[in-house]
Amino acid sequence: MKYSVVILPTAENDLDRILLWLNERSHSGALTWLKRWEEVVLTLAHDPDRCGIAPESEHHLTTIRQVVFRTRKGNPYRALFAVKDDSVFVIHIRGMGQKTVESIVRPSDE
Repeated sequence: MKYSVVILPTAENDLDRILLWLNERSHSGALTWLKRWEEVVLTLAHDPDRCGIAPESEHHLTTIRQVVFRTRKGNPYRALFAVKDDSVFVIHIRGMGQKTVESIVRPSDE
């Protein structure tokens, strides 16, 4: 089964912030990170249930999963997401050293 991947506004904001920060330091590094992110999105479209449950999940009724991915230099990032029917909703993208998210925006029940 192939899932559609929906990037929620909270994750879009995270993505913009990460890319801006990386681009200020290295334009090629930002492009490399973006390519890696696009690969992660493709994996979520094929098998999101293979990913582990995020620590944030214990405080929510919806199961929050995470996929951990690394940059070329090995820096870890986490994408937090929920699966509903045939869609994957990416909620946040967290960089290394960032605390867990206190409040998660749930995917719409529409």
